[in-house]
Amino acid sequence: MNPARDKDINNHLSIQSKILAKLTSVCTYINLDALRHNALVAQAIAPNAKLIAVIKANAYGHGILDVAKALSPVCHGFAVARIDEALMLRDNGIKQMIVVMSPALSSDALQICADKQLTVVIHNEQSIDINSLPSPLDYWLKVDSGMHRLGLSLETLNTVLNTANANKESITLMSHFSNAESKDVSSNASQMQSFKKALEQKSAQTNFALSLSNSAALLRHDNAANYQQWQSEQLDSYAATAEYIRPGIMLYGADPLDESNAASESLFPVMTLTAPILAIRTIEAGETVGYNGNWQAKRESIIATIGAGYGDGYPRHAPNGTPVMIHGQRAPLTGNVSMDTLSVDITDIVGQGFDVEPGDSAELWGENIAANEIAQLSETIAYELFTGISQRVARIVL
Repeated sequence: MNPARDKDINNHLSIQSKILAKLTSVCTYINLDALRHNALVAQAIAPNAKLIAVIKANAYGHGILDVAKALSPVCHGFAVARIDEALMLRDNGIKQMIVVMSPALSSDALQICADKQLTVVIHNEQSIDINSLPSPLDYWLKVDSGMHRLGLSLETLNTVLNTANANKESITLMSHFSNAESKDVSSNASQMQSFKKALEQKSAQTNFALSLSNSAALLRHDNAANYQQWQSEQLDSYAATAEYIRPGIMLYGADPLDESNAASESLFPVMTLTAPILAIRTIEAGETVGYNGNWQAKRESIIATIGAGYGDGYPRHAPNGTPVMIHGQRAPLTGNVSMDTLSVDITDIVGQGFDVEPGDSAELWGENIAANEIAQLSETIAYELFTGISQRVARIVL
């Protein structure tokens, strides 16, 4: 994935003026204005659809309750992976639609979902008997359009629909793309055609709503006109009574596309991970830094030790040279990341006249260094970085 561009500090969404110049511990700043901005980007691409914000896994590490409350004014509902996430939202006053996407739902759990007005997703006919569902219980049917992870086959869908049609006037069919982030991939068109076949199983007395588009599918088509044209061409202008879009990673400001475009470039980072400089020392040429001595100074070097490590969620496998932002300048990682610390070479920053001191704030990713860039260098994805933030990291919501 291409690293996102540095964000202008003068942008009205920026929180740079609110980030403490001096820190005592590692913390994440959560920019709720950026979160809402990104949700509106998703909605603008599919203006007639209902926006279901995906906030599973503690809102991708951003704080599920804060994110839900911030997005409530701009979205139709929320999607979570597990019932305990949904119950947390209900217990804290979230009244909008909540879709529970987990397939592991017992009869007792289904009754709770009915009582709490939660929408469940049915993935296979063996796990749930539609005839025995508690009433009233809203549900979606998930179709396996080609990802082969979860979902009903087209044959099984037909059997389920024959049962469901007797007691449900409108049914939402959903599916999930396996490779929407890639451009011109045949698997995307193949999945759309499979989903089209599912929609064609509509009976005379049943209307279908649909939910197919994730962040990448939305961003791939850039704007409302392109998105509508894509759907019309692939689904033969199927007159769906409603569409639910399910943006996830884009809400948090990370670009999922292999090749960015105007829409993905308009996203703004929500999480900025910062940590204090703990110590500064000068080492001689030839000396090493950190465990196993895998970085060796080629010159007399000034090394800053920063108070964050893999115990906080920073990737242990980040290689030498991975950037950290200090005083608006990039400093390269030196040596292996430890559990509680990492080290960077600030020789050039000091040489430019910047006064770097213990306690100064270092940005590990966020507004100035894209999480995608750190993830790519560390051979992972931004999703893992966000969800891997540990509980000991303080969260500051702005």
